[in-house]
Amino acid sequence: MLGDYGRGKFRMFHLSTLDDFAIREEVEIVMPERERVYQRWAPDLLVEGDTLWISYAMGRVDRHGVEWPTFRLYGAKAKIPAKGEAPRITFTGEREIVVLDTGKFQGAGDYGIIDPEIFRNSDGQLYLYYNVVLHGIPGKRWRTGPICSQRMRDPWTPYGQGDEKLAWAGDAGPPDAGVAESPSIIKREKDYLMFYSARPSDKDQCIVMLRSKVPHGDAWKDRRVVMSTRTEDAPLMLAKASYERLGVGGQDALQYGGETYLIYQALGAESDGGHQTDIFRAAILKLPHEVIH
Repeated sequence: MLGDYGRGKFRMFHLSTLDDFAIREEVEIVMPERERVYQRWAPDLLVEGDTLWISYAMGRVDRHGVEWPTFRLYGAKAKIPAKGEAPRITFTGEREIVVLDTGKFQGAGDYGIIDPEIFRNSDGQLYLYYNVVLHGIPGKRWRTGPICSQRMRDPWTPYGQGDEKLAWAGDAGPPDAGVAESPSIIKREKDYLMFYSARPSDKDQCIVMLRSKVPHGDAWKDRRVVMSTRTEDAPLMLAKASYERLGVGGQDALQYGGETYLIYQALGAESDGGHQTDIFRAAILKLPHEVIH
């Protein structure tokens, strides 16, 4: 399990099992040095032979906040430690994954790119999914989350902006509220399933699922709210009430042993003796078959 842990720090854990989320050991992650003002977010891993390819978003975050237009996608690679070696992975060769090679998105040059997901299809073709954070485009919120996709020639090289397809606009009304981020893709039988986080992260996120017959090109459809703390979302599963302040999201879908799991962040608050404590936890859920069929 790999995730970010505040100020752009990545952490990886070996899990004993998925069903009880038991952590066997922590793997030390070493990334290339950067100025402290640059932060890395939302890592995604791809395994090819004995090589690990990591992709992530990186941009400037200072005392004034997040500078969204500075965020772009980057990648690095490392060798998988041999059995018996210390649990330490050192990534090198950091470089930008150039997604929008024309320098503009929908006619605007002021945007950020976050939340990469690299999906390998059954035929071996790689696809890159990502969010474009729009800024200063007339008629758009300052932060919105269209999800786009491209084919990839290799783990560092997308086909280019001419191959870009809009997978989901994020403006179809509640629960998106202009934000659809953190795409995660799996193939289940003949369908491709996309899970994403809806609503701004400070206003009760929820997890939504889309379907498509192809991984790239056609529109994704059949939108369903998989998990939410709000009954008005009509979720397939109701999240814990203790997560209602910020909700659930930042998910990753995983298939293992014939089952489909969601690993997600649970954000909320708990009260103890009149004191409220914010909570930020990683959680795992085995999805019932009726949810994904």
